[in-house]
Amino acid sequence: MTQASNQKNRDKEDHRIRVARQKRERMRSRLLDATLEVYHTGDHSRAAVIDDVVRQAGVSRGTFYKYFESLEDAVEALGATLADESLCHYKQMFSNLGDPGVRSAGGAVLPLARAAMEPRWASFTSRVDLIHYLSPEDPLHTVVFTTLQEARQAGLFDFDSLYAATDMLTGALLAGMRRLSHGEQRTRTYVTALAGHCMIGLGMPRGKATNAVEDAWRRIEAHAADMPWWHSLEEKDE
Repeated sequence: MTQASNQKNRDKEDHRIRVARQKRERMRSRLLDATLEVYHTGDHSRAAVIDDVVRQAGVSRGTFYKYFESLEDAVEALGATLADESLCHYKQMFSNLGDPGVRSAGGAVLPLARAAMEPRWASFTSRVDLIHYLSPEDPLHTVVFTTLQEARQAGLFDFDSLYAATDMLTGALLAGMRRLSHGEQRTRTYVTALAGHCMIGLGMPRGKATNAVEDAWRRIEAHAADMPWWHSLEEKDE
């Protein structure tokens, strides 16, 4: 067999491997998207089950088990994917910013804005236990802790415990995302007001909190092209 023939056979094999990998990736994404949809449109009076996901995806249970051992496994994979995506967006917008106050505000505005603009994301995020993603081993935990600590050291925040401050902030954001997932208050006014209250609750003066939130919003809006879920929100006086 000639060298050219050997290379041709290797190319065919590489093509089959590549096609098979792409097919697996598409199916995995399909199952994760179905999981996201189930948590948004499914029966909220009961816990989701595998049958809900396979029905939404239009596949068999056997297909599901080729990719995930359980629904919890799929939920964890989806949660990790969404958390990584959000962290990537946040770092792109704020990691090089010197002002820890605006960085902290960005950490509140970004998830609330996405919750208002993408209800499926809000439904999943507000229904799933995210404590795992704030464990000391998780990158998100490091970003939250570091940003809050730097803002406190700069005299922008006044709180006694980083853990208490993190829990307060996380709880407020989850409550806001849950409200937004139900179709309530999907306005820029609500998003910036809640983010501002979070900053004030952490000890930032009201005027600085308002400015930090507005600066964060403008910075996020400038990257709208990088976020497929972004669209304009109504401004509404309460």
